[in-house]
Amino acid sequence: MKAQPEHADVLNLVHELCESTISELESALTKQRELDAAEAKRKEDEAQAKEERARAEAEREERERQEKAKKLAQDKLDIQAVERDLLARKQAYNDAQRAAATVDSGNEDDEDEDDIQSVVEEPKVCLIHL
Repeated sequence: MKAQPEHADVLNLVHELCESTISELESALTKQRELDAAEAKRKEDEAQAKEERARAEAEREERERQEKAKKLAQDKLDIQAVERDLLARKQAYNDAQRAAATVDSGNEDDEDEDDIQSVVEEPKVCLIHL
């Protein structure tokens, strides 16, 4: 009969060992799930940060492109304004030359007028369109 109590003690020890092992495994699994969740969160945060950097870079590039286009448009407008001013000055210069030639033609002969025209030529302007 002594064998039965020892047998019960062994069964209790095995049962306690199994319970402690199960408890340790469940605890380890819980910790692993927490670690996995933390790792997944870290990866998600990294992906969001990378996406945000890419979005910010794209926005910066778009702003730069728009600024460049705006500058080119303004440069074109500035060039057109300078061209109009130059044409107006050229026209005023030509009008002044014609007026002077008309006044001088009454006082001088044709030979002198040809000499003046050969000395004073119209300035030549080359305009480059962008």
